[in-house]
Amino acid sequence: MKRILSLLFLGSSSLLLAQSVSEARSWIGIKTKFQISEKLHNTIGLQYRSKSDFKELDKYFFENNLDYDLSKDFSLEVGLRIGKNNDTNGGQQGIENQYRVHTDLNYKKSFGDIKFKSRVRYQISNEFESTDPGSKYLRFKNGIEFHIDNWKYDPEFLIEPFITIGDPSFSGIKKWRYGVQTDLPIGAHQLKFVYFYMTATQTIERHHIIGLFYKFKL
Repeated sequence: MKRILSLLFLGSSSLLLAQSVSEARSWIGIKTKFQISEKLHNTIGLQYRSKSDFKELDKYFFENNLDYDLSKDFSLEVGLRIGKNNDTNGGQQGIENQYRVHTDLNYKKSFGDIKFKSRVRYQISNEFESTDPGSKYLRFKNGIEFHIDNWKYDPEFLIEPFITIGDPSFSGIKKWRYGVQTDLPIGAHQLKFVYFYMTATQTIERHHIIGLFYKFKL
């Protein structure tokens, strides 16, 4: 197990060193999950993101997700996000009222001390009252979580490509997200710590993202 974790760490370090760094960002949030029925759950939360090396607002939003357990290994989720986005690119800049909807198919399976997690997401985001078609992505997130005996903070390594859909100027993978995360138990609640490294395929844009999320159950 230690050899596998060491190889993953070395591979991630080599990837980071091979890329140029543009800026650091933060991502914080609080959310709660409650059970509606035996298979149906609802998660609501508030999140805030910064950019420009933590100096500037990126976006903040409210999110509401419903997930349904199809089986022991599969679940289906639909979600709505509503918030403010700080657009600092292009000719028309400023604070935008934005929404995003998504549909997920989730899969998870454990094999001994290793748990595999996969998620396929289709999402659409746009400004309210906009006549543009907005942005559409198909995302494939895959993660491997390692259970370590006598240690509470099982690490999970993630990789996720963002495939743009319906964009006449570009098709294919527009950006990649690499990450590592762990849950820190606080009594009956959890504090999730995440680190993401984002790369864009069309530009030299690179982001380091530090995230902290407090999760509690009702």
